[in-house]
Amino acid sequence: MHALPHQDGWLVTLRAQSHFALATTCNNPLDYAIFFLNMSCGQALKGMGYRLTPQRMMVVEALHGADKHVSAEEIYAQVRARYPYVNISTVYRTLELLKELGLVTEIALRDGCVRFHPVEKGHHHHLVCQKCSRIIDLPESALNSLEEILLDDYQVKADLKHMAVFGLCPECQNEA
Repeated sequence: MHALPHQDGWLVTLRAQSHFALATTCNNPLDYAIFFLNMSCGQALKGMGYRLTPQRMMVVEALHGADKHVSAEEIYAQVRARYPYVNISTVYRTLELLKELGLVTEIALRDGCVRFHPVEKGHHHHLVCQKCSRIIDLPESALNSLEEILLDDYQVKADLKHMAVFGLCPECQNEA
């Protein structure tokens, strides 16, 4: 997103791939970005001028319908069950586009598989047990003090929106 002062407020352009997909004026450029991030991926893609092919919409539906983080392969299996002619490259391209536009986040957990999560469902972190692979969700605020320490002590503005912290869960600690 680019924001430039304009006579009517701010001129905001959302850059998508190699062209500018959308331009408008508003009083606060962040309001416009937040507006798109609070939309579903399908609505945001449509608002930015992207084609909503049936295959792309099935990928978005599978992503949003998941009650957990989902891998490209899991999305592909769901889409393929409804549309057997879909290619896994369509799933990867759609997820890459959504990531590029800031609509999904990705995380690699202990199994080495990259999983995806829609941004509008909120930022959070994960505690991953190294023994039993149990995953416990952690609110974003849990790492606020770490973010402050990194900025104050190391002058690093860290992106701590979606992290995995590895250790032993209470049950596995008791077994040890």
